[in-house]
Amino acid sequence: MLPKAEKNRDRRCIALALTHAKTHRFTVAEFERLHQMDVFGKDARVELIEGEVVEMPPMNTPHGNGVMHSNQVLGARFGDTHWVRVQSPLNLSSWSQPEPDLALVPRGYDQSSHPTSADLIVEVSDTSLYDRDEKASLYAMAGIPELWIVNVLDRCLEVLRNPERNLRKAFGFHYATWTTHNGEDRVAPLLGSDRAVLVADLLGPVLPTAP
Repeated sequence: MLPKAEKNRDRRCIALALTHAKTHRFTVAEFERLHQMDVFGKDARVELIEGEVVEMPPMNTPHGNGVMHSNQVLGARFGDTHWVRVQSPLNLSSWSQPEPDLALVPRGYDQSSHPTSADLIVEVSDTSLYDRDEKASLYAMAGIPELWIVNVLDRCLEVLRNPERNLRKAFGFHYATWTTHNGEDRVAPLLGSDRAVLVADLLGPVLPTAP
């Protein structure tokens, strides 16, 4: 924890630099330093995407339910071999530290720092296309073998596999295979083909519509 006087001095320096700067691309080390100084605020929800600090939107009820139910299901299925990290950082490169909703990381990873990869990433999506575009391209670039998008709006699971180069995408990569599964389908991730889960269990209950 930094002394208060040092924090205030560093904040003033950063504010002055940002006032006169155009665009600055942050490294993960710089990003973590800014967190230590509370530059973003104690309750800020931000992540680092290819050097850019991106604010994450507030979590609504369907999103929260999707995270909760997916965590429960995947933890029960894969908890013996993997940690299920919930909205925790991944150091995918020197420029990217996203916080996916869920990341399945082998239990033997080096816990002296944030993991640098995952066997499966799960993003819960309600309205945003960001997970399907920028985040999917980022994960494909990092070589994440599989991305699940729990689509709580359309009540389905989108499964993205086979990362490969595609220069038309945000970060020059995409997933070549993209399939959609309804609530009654059972889907097994690549990391455990004999451990299929029911899509409806990931989505959680159908909420009543507002009058």
